[in-house]
Amino acid sequence: MATRPDPVVSDWGEKFGRDVVEIVRDHVSREIHKLESRLEERVKSLEARPTLEYRGVWSGDLTYSKGNVVTDGGSMWFCNRETRARPGTSGCWTLAVKKGADAK
Repeated sequence: MATRPDPVVSDWGEKFGRDVVEIVRDHVSREIHKLESRLEERVKSLEARPTLEYRGVWSGDLTYSKGNVVTDGGSMWFCNRETRARPGTSGCWTLAVKKGADAK
């Protein structure tokens, strides 16, 4: 004759298993949340960095923003802050690549 499992022991085992699963799930959830928060902060800091955008040959008709790059007189210039000034005439620009001997 087969013996039936004791219902008290069986219920305890099921409850223990559910408790373990809940504890592990909660721990994993907290760790994922921590990592997610760190990644969100990292993405925000990366997105806040200026990007390089080549705007072609400098034109006095345009306004340039930080991160814009232009060519003027055969040289390449990086814009440090918003400006309409010609590269090399103010601190708004940084010379990135100096023109060659034949300006090409």
